[in-house]
Amino acid sequence: MNERDSEVIAGLLESVGMERVADIRKAAVTVVNTCHVREHAEQRALSLLGRLGPWRKAKPGRTLVIAGCVAAALGEELLTRFPQLDVVVAPARLMSLPSLIARAATGERVVAAAGHDGAGEEGVPELPGSHPSSFSAWIKVMEGCDLGCTYCVVPSVRGHGRFRELGGITAEAEALAARGTVEVTLLGQTVNSWRDGEKGFGELIKALDGVGGLRRVRFMSPHPSFMGSDVLEAMAASRNACRQLHLPVQSGSDRVLKAMHRGYTCERFLSIVRRARDLMPGLAVTTDFIVGFPGETEEDFEATLALAREAALDGAFTFKFSARPGTAAAGVPDDVSRKEKQERLARLNQLLDDGTRKRNGALVGTMTEVLVEGPRRKQPGGTVLVGGVKSAGGTAAPAPDARASGPATELPAAAWQGRLESGRTVHFPCGDAREGEFRNVLIKEAGTWTLKGELVPAREPAKT
Repeated sequence: MNERDSEVIAGLLESVGMERVADIRKAAVTVVNTCHVREHAEQRALSLLGRLGPWRKAKPGRTLVIAGCVAAALGEELLTRFPQLDVVVAPARLMSLPSLIARAATGERVVAAAGHDGAGEEGVPELPGSHPSSFSAWIKVMEGCDLGCTYCVVPSVRGHGRFRELGGITAEAEALAARGTVEVTLLGQTVNSWRDGEKGFGELIKALDGVGGLRRVRFMSPHPSFMGSDVLEAMAASRNACRQLHLPVQSGSDRVLKAMHRGYTCERFLSIVRRARDLMPGLAVTTDFIVGFPGETEEDFEATLALAREAALDGAFTFKFSARPGTAAAGVPDDVSRKEKQERLARLNQLLDDGTRKRNGALVGTMTEVLVEGPRRKQPGGTVLVGGVKSAGGTAAPAPDARASGPATELPAAAWQGRLESGRTVHFPCGDAREGEFRNVLIKEAGTWTLKGELVPAREPAKT
């Protein structure tokens, strides 16, 4: 979601004549876009804001902006804490960013952290976006959330759930496809709660299936409470809905799920996974876990391990609980020690890693289609993690990739990466590959995070 907001910020500023620069020393405006969901992310953003003080003071006329959910949560307080700061703008007020920067140029310090620009009770504003990739793009279909999970800050910083109209979403997808985009990811805090009148998320998937040139459609993050048969059946029938489902479960204990106010049981989550795999053989399923939620016992945690085993997950984002200001969970004693949280997280990650190495290993020797993304990144990334575990909250780095089978594949420093329909990342020697094209890759090696392979030579056009 924040990556899409950053694209919107860039698009808004480019629309008033600004240009991006690679060197911050040449910048007249710097925008720090922030996340408030985890304490660690917030502290990193505020630390960066502090380090930008010398940049702001080094040259008259520079403007320093903080955007995103930290701006929404802290508002005026940020101007007091950071005298070098000029503009504070919440996600729902991004439309006003160019005018706020213009006001700051006159010496005014500006806060726009409440209310919504251009969005009434039923809608999300159609904001411009600067898409850095020519072949892959984000599409925001909703904003905010009404569920009120006890650990979550989203309702307080993003507002209530608001949905874009179906026609606006499909028009954006068609415009992207016309310029060569082949993959889109639908975004929303509870993306599958989207609706437009009587039309639900399944209808949106069907509508995007009819967009010519669009080869892959992903979405994140859905909520189990809205993952009905209509959505799963629409995915199964679609030609471009990816065989990938990231479905956050958070805990394997019904007691903890009730305390979190999640609105479903573990059996409900598992039944969705079983139904999805019945409809879509080979579907990759990933999830989110929070360990150490207040009141979580060893028995509760063992239930989480049991659910992870039964779900046979392809990857997960795992977190240690940290109380966020203003949430219901912040008012409950945090009775799970830091040491217990760390130990439980390590145990969960090890179980998940063992399973994903095994499932990734089954792909060795197969040929599969990838969307070529370009030069290999140093860290795993992409739309959704598939294969391995990504942890937050001061945890140790994931274990190194372990070879599942086959001889070790040496990759040159200039290796590229592509992404399978399942979301898994494959590294391979570049050869004649080009960014944004679909190519077949023979999988030679598998680890926890990534696969390694070789490009299959592209077929030459038949001679006539």
